[in-house]
Amino acid sequence: MPDGNIKLALADRAQMDQARKVDPGHSRSSVVMGLTDTRPVGADAFEHSIFVLDHLPPARFAAVCAHEYGHAWMQENVRRFRKLSPNSVEGFCEWLAYKVMTERGEEVEKNMILANRYTRGQIDAFIKAEENLRSWDIIKWIKEGSDNRIDSNDPSRVLALGRPRPAAPSGPISPV
Repeated sequence: MPDGNIKLALADRAQMDQARKVDPGHSRSSVVMGLTDTRPVGADAFEHSIFVLDHLPPARFAAVCAHEYGHAWMQENVRRFRKLSPNSVEGFCEWLAYKVMTERGEEVEKNMILANRYTRGQIDAFIKAEENLRSWDIIKWIKEGSDNRIDSNDPSRVLALGRPRPAAPSGPISPV
Protein backbone atom coordinates (compact mmCIF):
# COMPACT_ATOMS: atom_id res chain seq x y z
CA MET A 1 0.00 0.00 0.00
CA PRO A 2 1.29 3.46 -0.74
CA ASP A 3 2.72 4.87 2.46
CA GLY A 4 4.83 8.00 2.83
CA ASN A 5 4.21 9.18 -0.70
CA ILE A 6 0.61 10.39 -0.19
CA LYS A 7 -0.54 13.88 0.68
CA LEU A 8 -4.12 14.06 1.93
CA ALA A 9 -5.93 17.40 1.84
CA LEU A 10 -9.45 18.52 2.66
CA ALA A 11 -10.98 20.68 -0.07
CA ASP A 12 -14.11 22.78 -0.37
CA ARG A 13 -16.24 22.58 -3.54
CA ALA A 14 -14.27 25.34 -5.35
CA GLN A 15 -10.92 23.72 -4.51
CA MET A 16 -12.25 20.32 -5.61
CA ASP A 17 -13.36 21.80 -8.92
CA GLN A 18 -9.96 23.45 -9.35
CA ALA A 19 -8.15 20.17 -8.63
CA ARG A 20 -10.54 18.48 -11.05
CA LYS A 21 -9.87 21.24 -13.60
CA VAL A 22 -13.54 22.15 -13.99
CA ASP A 23 -14.40 25.44 -15.65
CA PRO A 24 -16.22 27.62 -13.06
CA GLY A 25 -19.01 28.32 -15.58
CA HIS A 26 -19.41 24.63 -16.42
CA SER A 27 -22.08 22.65 -14.61
CA ARG A 28 -20.95 19.60 -12.72
CA SER A 29 -22.49 16.35 -13.91
CA SER A 30 -21.87 14.63 -10.57
CA VAL A 31 -20.86 15.43 -7.03
CA VAL A 32 -17.20 14.55 -6.63
CA MET A 33 -16.22 13.85 -3.03
CA GLY A 34 -12.66 12.69 -3.65
CA LEU A 35 -9.92 12.92 -6.21
CA THR A 36 -6.51 11.30 -6.55
CA ASP A 37 -3.74 12.90 -8.59
CA THR A 38 -0.72 10.65 -9.17
CA ARG A 39 2.60 11.80 -10.57
CA PRO A 40 5.59 9.60 -11.36
CA VAL A 41 8.79 10.59 -9.56
CA GLY A 42 11.47 8.34 -10.94
CA ALA A 43 11.39 4.98 -12.65
CA ASP A 44 9.21 3.10 -10.15
CA ALA A 45 8.13 5.74 -7.66
CA PHE A 46 5.02 7.86 -7.41
CA GLU A 47 3.66 10.79 -5.49
CA HIS A 48 -0.07 10.86 -4.79
CA SER A 49 -2.21 13.85 -3.83
CA ILE A 50 -5.62 12.92 -2.49
CA PHE A 51 -8.28 15.59 -2.12
CA VAL A 52 -11.40 14.85 -0.06
CA LEU A 53 -14.40 17.13 0.15
CA ASP A 54 -14.57 18.80 3.56
CA HIS A 55 -17.51 18.56 5.97
CA LEU A 56 -18.35 14.94 5.10
CA PRO A 57 -19.87 12.76 7.84
CA PRO A 58 -17.21 10.47 9.40
CA ALA A 59 -18.37 7.26 7.68
CA ARG A 60 -18.58 8.95 4.27
CA PHE A 61 -15.13 10.49 4.82
CA ALA A 62 -13.69 7.03 5.60
CA ALA A 63 -15.36 5.51 2.53
CA VAL A 64 -14.08 8.26 0.23
CA CYS A 65 -10.57 7.91 1.66
CA ALA A 66 -10.64 4.11 1.15
CA HIS A 67 -11.81 4.64 -2.43
CA GLU A 68 -9.10 7.20 -3.20
CA TYR A 69 -6.35 5.13 -1.55
CA GLY A 70 -7.54 2.37 -3.90
CA HIS A 71 -6.72 4.59 -6.87
CA ALA A 72 -3.26 5.25 -5.44
CA TRP A 73 -2.72 1.51 -4.87
CA MET A 74 -3.78 0.76 -8.44
CA GLN A 75 -1.32 3.32 -9.85
CA GLU A 76 1.50 1.53 -8.05
CA ASN A 77 0.41 -2.08 -8.53
CA VAL A 78 -1.55 -2.59 -11.74
CA ARG A 79 0.59 -3.37 -14.74
CA ARG A 80 0.93 -0.48 -17.16
CA PHE A 81 -0.38 -2.45 -20.13
CA ARG A 82 -3.51 -3.58 -18.22
CA LYS A 83 -6.55 -2.02 -19.89
CA LEU A 84 -9.39 -1.98 -17.36
CA SER A 85 -12.69 -0.32 -18.15
CA PRO A 86 -13.23 2.92 -16.20
CA ASN A 87 -16.23 1.26 -14.52
CA SER A 88 -14.01 -1.60 -13.34
CA VAL A 89 -11.46 0.83 -11.92
CA GLU A 90 -14.19 2.68 -10.02
CA GLY A 91 -15.91 -0.60 -9.11
CA PHE A 92 -12.70 -1.91 -7.54
CA CYS A 93 -12.22 1.29 -5.54
CA GLU A 94 -15.87 1.22 -4.41
CA TRP A 95 -15.44 -2.46 -3.48
CA LEU A 96 -12.52 -1.47 -1.23
CA ALA A 97 -14.67 1.24 0.37
CA TYR A 98 -17.49 -1.28 0.78
CA LYS A 99 -15.12 -3.71 2.53
CA VAL A 100 -13.94 -0.97 4.90
CA MET A 101 -17.54 -0.03 5.68
CA THR A 102 -18.36 -3.71 6.27
CA GLU A 103 -15.45 -4.01 8.70
CA ARG A 104 -16.61 -0.88 10.53
CA GLY A 105 -20.26 -2.00 10.63
CA GLU A 106 -21.41 1.07 8.67
CA GLU A 107 -24.61 -0.33 7.15
CA VAL A 108 -25.99 3.03 5.98
CA GLU A 109 -22.80 3.80 4.11
CA LYS A 110 -22.70 0.31 2.59
CA ASN A 111 -26.23 0.83 1.30
CA MET A 112 -25.23 4.20 -0.15
CA ILE A 113 -22.33 2.56 -1.99
CA LEU A 114 -24.65 -0.12 -3.38
CA ALA A 115 -27.34 2.40 -4.40
CA ASN A 116 -24.86 4.61 -6.26
CA ARG A 117 -24.86 3.85 -10.00
CA TYR A 118 -21.37 5.36 -10.34
CA THR A 119 -19.76 2.06 -11.33
CA ARG A 120 -22.56 0.95 -13.67
CA GLY A 121 -22.94 -2.38 -11.90
CA GLN A 122 -19.29 -3.23 -11.35
CA ILE A 123 -19.52 -2.86 -7.55
CA ASP A 124 -22.21 -5.56 -7.63
CA ALA A 125 -20.01 -7.76 -9.83
CA PHE A 126 -17.06 -7.38 -7.43
CA ILE A 127 -19.23 -8.28 -4.44
CA LYS A 128 -20.71 -11.25 -6.31
CA ALA A 129 -17.22 -12.42 -7.29
CA GLU A 130 -16.10 -12.27 -3.66
CA GLU A 131 -18.99 -14.52 -2.61
CA ASN A 132 -17.28 -17.46 -4.36
CA LEU A 133 -13.65 -16.37 -4.45
CA ARG A 134 -11.05 -14.97 -2.12
CA SER A 135 -10.28 -11.27 -2.00
CA TRP A 136 -6.78 -12.17 -3.15
CA ASP A 137 -8.21 -13.66 -6.38
CA ILE A 138 -9.94 -10.38 -7.16
CA ILE A 139 -6.84 -8.35 -6.38
CA LYS A 140 -4.74 -10.62 -8.56
CA TRP A 141 -7.29 -10.21 -11.37
CA ILE A 142 -7.11 -6.41 -11.09
CA LYS A 143 -3.34 -6.60 -11.36
CA GLU A 144 -2.94 -9.30 -14.01
CA GLY A 145 -6.26 -10.40 -15.50
CA SER A 146 -7.10 -10.44 -19.18
CA ASP A 147 -10.69 -9.21 -19.18
CA ASN A 148 -11.28 -5.48 -18.79
CA ARG A 149 -14.27 -5.93 -16.47
CA ILE A 150 -15.89 -8.53 -14.26
CA ASP A 151 -18.81 -10.20 -15.97
CA SER A 152 -21.60 -10.15 -13.38
CA ASN A 153 -23.04 -13.29 -15.02
CA ASP A 154 -19.72 -15.12 -14.73
CA PRO A 155 -17.72 -13.59 -11.84
CA SER A 156 -15.58 -16.75 -11.56
CA ARG A 157 -13.98 -15.51 -14.79
CA VAL A 158 -11.53 -13.57 -12.62
CA LEU A 159 -9.75 -16.87 -12.08
CA ALA A 160 -8.88 -16.98 -15.80
CA LEU A 161 -5.87 -14.73 -15.29
CA GLY A 162 -4.04 -13.93 -18.48
CA ARG A 163 -6.09 -16.36 -20.55
CA PRO A 164 -8.45 -14.95 -23.18
CA ARG A 165 -12.01 -16.24 -23.36
CA PRO A 166 -12.24 -19.36 -25.53
CA ALA A 167 -13.61 -18.55 -28.98
CA ALA A 168 -16.91 -20.07 -30.00
CA PRO A 169 -16.60 -22.68 -32.75
CA SER A 170 -16.93 -20.99 -36.14
CA GLY A 171 -18.15 -23.91 -38.20
CA PRO A 172 -19.60 -27.36 -37.89
CA ILE A 173 -17.93 -29.54 -35.35
CA SER A 174 -16.91 -32.92 -36.71
CA PRO A 175 -17.33 -35.94 -34.45
CA VAL A 176 -14.17 -37.48 -33.15
